[in-house]
Amino acid sequence: MRVVLISMLAAGVVLSAARAQPPQRWVPIDRITMGVTGDISVSGDRITFGNGASLRVKLVASHKRGRWSAMNEVEEADIYQVNPPANPVLLRDNVLCDKPATYIVLSYPVAHDATLSAYTGRDPPKGDGSDRFCTSFSYTEG
Repeated sequence: MRVVLISMLAAGVVLSAARAQPPQRWVPIDRITMGVTGDISVSGDRITFGNGASLRVKLVASHKRGRWSAMNEVEEADIYQVNPPANPVLLRDNVLCDKPATYIVLSYPVAHDATLSAYTGRDPPKGDGSDRFCTSFSYTEG
């Protein structure tokens, strides 16, 4: 009984620590990304763009391998479901897609870099080229 209680307490501490982590900040590495999204921050339940617009998200897959970028290389990615689907107005009145984004994929092509890709399909992207890809933007750790 004591071991179970200690294990439950330890699990609670780990979960609390994970929730308490500050958002991860990403800085654009090209002019298009700088002009459309600006810096972004990613937390457990939200992606916030440079103008303050945000998407409510839920992590649905972590470290999923697939072909997420135009480079067609196999990369690891975190997949977030956008809930509710949204198409926020970004910098200079830009939007992510021509219709609401349903999934956001953050892939990691090289150390300290990330690519944010938006998808509009009903099902989670698989990273095999069959997904309803909309757009992507490139960042480095900020």
